[in-house]
Amino acid sequence: MKTMEGKQVVPVTPRTARRSFTTDFKRELVRQAMLPDVSRAALALANGINAHQLARWCREHQRADHLTFVPVVSAVPTASAYALAQSAPVSPTEIEWRHGDT
Repeated sequence: MKTMEGKQVVPVTPRTARRSFTTDFKRELVRQAMLPDVSRAALALANGINAHQLARWCREHQRADHLTFVPVVSAVPTASAYALAQSAPVSPTEIEWRHGDT
């Protein structure tokens, strides 16, 4: 630590490269952050990352949990669809997707 005009000064060096974290490290911090009575800011500080970074990882994790596969049900009975596929040439198929008002 240096002194400058009687004040203590901590030298700061800029980072030249972005840090990268393993998926396991992120997953473990997100798991801990989701526990009750855990301060995300304290958890981030203890692990040397910014609290905003941890919050982003938590949001990304929550979004990923909501992604699921939706079963698609054919309007044509299976036996008829099979017979139709055997007799007719393959043509482009149109799928209409409705979600709420969209």
